[in-house]
Amino acid sequence: MKDLRLIIRLLLSLNILVISTLHLNAQYSLSGKIVTEAGQAVQVGNVVLLSPKDSSLIRGDLFMEGTFQFDQVMTSSFLLKVSALGYEAAYRLVETAGDATDLDVGAIVLNSQMLEGVEVVAQRALFEQKGSNLTINVANTALSNAGSAMDVLRNSPKVLVNNSGQLSVIGKGAALIYVDGQLVASTQILDNLTSNDLKKVEVIENPPAKYDAAGNAVINIVTKSGGLEGFKIGLVQEAGQGKHFRSFFKAGSYYKANDWLFQASYGLRPWIRGGREYYFRTFDFENTLTEVDNKLKYDRQLLMHDVSFRTAFQLTANSKIGAQYTALLTHGEKDAINRNIYNENGATAFNLNTEIVGPYDQNSHIANIYYEQQLDTLGSNWLVTAQYSNFDLERLENIDQLYENDSESAFLNKRTFNTNDIDVLTAQLDYQKVWNAAHTTGMGIKNANIANSSLLNFESQQEDGTFQLDPTGSNNYDYCENILAAYVDWKWTLEKTNITAGLRSEWTHVDRATETDFFATQSYVNLFPSLSINHTFSDQTTLSLGYNRRIQRPQFQDLNPFVFYVDSLVSLRGNASLVPAFVDAFSASIAYKGWNLSLNYNYTDQPINTVIQVTDFDNPGTFAFVRDNILSTQLYAAALARSVQYKTYSAYLMLGVRYEDHRVQDVANLLENRKAGYYFYTNQSVRLPAGFKLEAIAQYTSPRVDGIYLDNPVSFVNLGLSRSFWDDKLLLRFWANDIFDRYKFRGTSQFNGSDFRYLSEGDWHFYKVTFNWNFGRLNASKLQNKKVSNTELNRINRQ
Repeated sequence: MKDLRLIIRLLLSLNILVISTLHLNAQYSLSGKIVTEAGQAVQVGNVVLLSPKDSSLIRGDLFMEGTFQFDQVMTSSFLLKVSALGYEAAYRLVETAGDATDLDVGAIVLNSQMLEGVEVVAQRALFEQKGSNLTINVANTALSNAGSAMDVLRNSPKVLVNNSGQLSVIGKGAALIYVDGQLVASTQILDNLTSNDLKKVEVIENPPAKYDAAGNAVINIVTKSGGLEGFKIGLVQEAGQGKHFRSFFKAGSYYKANDWLFQASYGLRPWIRGGREYYFRTFDFENTLTEVDNKLKYDRQLLMHDVSFRTAFQLTANSKIGAQYTALLTHGEKDAINRNIYNENGATAFNLNTEIVGPYDQNSHIANIYYEQQLDTLGSNWLVTAQYSNFDLERLENIDQLYENDSESAFLNKRTFNTNDIDVLTAQLDYQKVWNAAHTTGMGIKNANIANSSLLNFESQQEDGTFQLDPTGSNNYDYCENILAAYVDWKWTLEKTNITAGLRSEWTHVDRATETDFFATQSYVNLFPSLSINHTFSDQTTLSLGYNRRIQRPQFQDLNPFVFYVDSLVSLRGNASLVPAFVDAFSASIAYKGWNLSLNYNYTDQPINTVIQVTDFDNPGTFAFVRDNILSTQLYAAALARSVQYKTYSAYLMLGVRYEDHRVQDVANLLENRKAGYYFYTNQSVRLPAGFKLEAIAQYTSPRVDGIYLDNPVSFVNLGLSRSFWDDKLLLRFWANDIFDRYKFRGTSQFNGSDFRYLSEGDWHFYKVTFNWNFGRLNASKLQNKKVSNTELNRINRQ
């Protein structure tokens, strides 16, 4: 820990030193459009700002879909150069007044000229902060070679990923995950979506009305769409070593000609996912001090296949239709050893050792079709999408237990067979009307139907060796949910003030039943308002204010009343009485001379959390982890961020503080867990001689509160070294992940008459080598249609 703190202090000092030496001038926003001679958008190219004296590079960026924007421009006079594959470069001298705030240079026309290729002379800034929302530009940056989409999120500021793959935004809470605007039902998909396929990641702390109301924040992963004609083939090979060897291979192809686009990929990941869980529980029972010491170590041998296919056809100059299919197929073998030592008054009463082995198959299939049409030259459009998803799980676990005390030993052999089948069918219509440059109206309707069918057979071995069904631990569960949602939002620009207001309505209808119980049908309607105001006071200062209301719905498995057997002492149980939780979220942010300060306050009524529940009061050593509604939580958070680019060095620094107050009803007592803490993140890179690039990422989160749990600090330090060859066609990268082996989740709890300590850790302390090889031939696209309303097009599923 001392080494970690020393490195963090050195990184923090380096950032402060660099930032303090930079000369900060008046800043403004620069934007414009890139069009052809026919007035249609040029899809991809470069925009660079050059010194009018010596043509030296000031800064640059990639433009996509015919638009570009630079934030925090400090130069009052510069030469604007625009270039794109297949066109002559265009130049424009720009001179601004000293009080410029937002400068739109209008349309820049490029004349056709067929070229062999294009040289990318500038890269997009890795992080862009607008109000409380953060954009992480993955394409053409170091993060594009991080590995998977999940690896990108683990290395992103404000994002916390635990060992179960659950994601949250620090200062906000649990987040919904979207890929190209489509909600992801399983984060496992992110493990097989390569970082090289990503364009950017948007961390949206104040989601507008068009997004589903669930979750405290939204993380939208935007993949590359591609705009050039021709073909490209990409190969990714990754090999690494942690507690176990890991590897990953993926091949992808891209082809576009005339009115057709085809993309296909196949990925293979054979690896062993290891982990360890530990808890130590202490409680008093009939004047006896009882201690339960439990250690669970598991390995999952996995073979994962992912397949994707995407096609699109340009119907007219203003309309397009497309379809996509993705599948993630996983076969695994589980091998776990669970050891329990049961002590009474300091002496061992008995040992319970359990071995759990068995196969499982988990698959997902997603099919998506869409139709989009541009309605006018201002950007009005509409989009229709339909999607069918299927997720199925089949798992067999053989549970062999050995019970031992001073006088006897006994074998307890059991097994469970579990299936889970989820079908999701969604249909959505979005319409956007652009009245003029200052006023836009958006509206849409969405219907989602979810059907979940689960089976759990719990069997005990008899004296003759056969297994007999135990009805107390077996059940069938059927769950059907339909959510009909509609939204409308308005966007106005009033001189220096931008206002976005929205209202979303969701009608929810739920039916569920088990073999023995039928639960009453539930139907309810909720309204979710949202408001965002952005005002520019001067060329150096902007203020953003926001409010929205969100809902936290129970997961399907949370509502499932199954008792999932771990061993004779511990089980996992669903809770059919869970109710949705509601969140009121307020945010504010101030941007001043490149610094950004964000403030957040969340109040959650009856949030859903994991609690400890005694299942046998005659033997309180047996307990279950159960999801339940606690009373309330309050969260106050603030974060200060700064991005720095100076010659060959770039850095992003974020320092945050928070105060949490969680209230839980503990039998007859009120438990109040309160904690203040802080958060630190830095991402730094420097270009070295001979084309090498060195990267360092560090994150530290101080102790925090999570319902009944008080979590210990979580931190990591990652280092990377990369170099490209053959005009960037081949990239080699070495990556050392969590070099101090500190990315572990541990903490304590005092609940239900027990003192509880816990630890959860995965296989995150590793190093790997990655090879990315891309080859092919891309030419200027014959189709120069404008893709309007990029945020609406992000709703198309292109995983």
